[in-house]
Amino acid sequence: MLIDLTHLIQDGMPVYPGDQETSLRQSKHIKQDYYNNHQLDINMHAGTHIDGPMHLLDIQHYLSEFPLEQFIGQACLLDVSGRRL
Repeated sequence: MLIDLTHLIQDGMPVYPGDQETSLRQSKHIKQDYYNNHQLDINMHAGTHIDGPMHLLDIQHYLSEFPLEQFIGQACLLDVSGRRL
């Protein structure tokens, strides 16, 4: 069985300390603009993510080049909401 541990991207979501806050706002509205759209400003370290090798190494391998099977395995989810760093 696979369990998705990712979190939703949302306005004001937690970010790495010192990084810019995530901003998600609706920029177009169906009644006024005839379609809906949203503007997303997000830092690479916001929310659930995986740091690729190029984050800390001088190599050019993007995460999209790795097989999905490399990212499946045992995991543990810790609820630390309300805890201080």
